[in-house]
Amino acid sequence: MKFTYWKYATFWTLLILFYSTDYFSSGTTNSIFANIVNLFYDGLNADQMYIWHLRFRKCMHFFNYAVLSWLVLFGFTLSLRPLKKWNIRVAFFALCFCLVCATLDETNQHFSSVRGGTYRDVGLDMVGAMFTQIWYGVRARIFS
Repeated sequence: MKFTYWKYATFWTLLILFYSTDYFSSGTTNSIFANIVNLFYDGLNADQMYIWHLRFRKCMHFFNYAVLSWLVLFGFTLSLRPLKKWNIRVAFFALCFCLVCATLDETNQHFSSVRGGTYRDVGLDMVGAMFTQIWYGVRARIFS
């Protein structure tokens, strides 16, 4: 397997694992999020800001792992030539990769003093990863 095909997935995986450090805890990102939201809408109280910040963080779980799933699929597909389209086995390996990454991410957060890792977040991460694979699977069936 050529590293060239995996450089984006490697970068995204390292980025996700960096996000799981204390630098991106809710307490740290809350003020950044509040400043950005207040640029566009200044009418939220502290409770509403907390809810929207929590929703944003959960959406980022979904988004980050949907992108990771796509990048891993891209890496496998190009590495295993002459495979040119979506394949259920490749999708399974991409999901396994995402599961390992999500588990490492939440385990790292579990041992942090200011963060908490949960199985629910692993589940949310996997929903994002599965969304990408289902989307590509349906797309491959329609256009083949």
